[in-house]
Amino acid sequence: MNKRVVSCAVRWGLALAAGSIVAMPGMAADPPLNPACPYRAVPVKTRACLLNTCALWVQVVTGDDGKCEVVVEADELKMGRNNRKGIIFWWLPALSGYEFRKEATPFNAPINFKGPNAPDAPNQFEPSKVNLDGRSVTIVNENTNKKPYDYKVKVFKKGGGANDWLESKDPVIFNDGD
Repeated sequence: MNKRVVSCAVRWGLALAAGSIVAMPGMAADPPLNPACPYRAVPVKTRACLLNTCALWVQVVTGDDGKCEVVVEADELKMGRNNRKGIIFWWLPALSGYEFRKEATPFNAPINFKGPNAPDAPNQFEPSKVNLDGRSVTIVNENTNKKPYDYKVKVFKKGGGANDWLESKDPVIFNDGD
């Protein structure tokens, strides 16, 4: 085996064993983590939901600009054909410091549909339900058409006021119903 490969493997092994990863020459370092949201996450491009229940995590992480941002596990959620009344479940980790809240308009909160198909969302999705501890929210997807539905996920700082919230970028639910 090449000495350079072995040397690199040994260095990575020692770094992992020490509980940290050190930047190697030529590697770009990540910006420092924001103490208010000390996590990083990279969503997957697409997630297929072939069964009747589909769970997605939501995290508040440090963005590239050093500010806190909301990230949903998948940029695109594809609902399986004929998967009628599929339950979509979003959850926040307990230690995130954020929560889902019920708002005055129950259909829109905390999953807010956006874009050209938003007016049709009430025909496709039952109103959202937030659990008692604010860690999860569910909606039921009728999945009777083949339209994409852009949405945002809104989370509030625990103990924060009505204006202390963050919203995700625009993930999409792709229905595949007939």
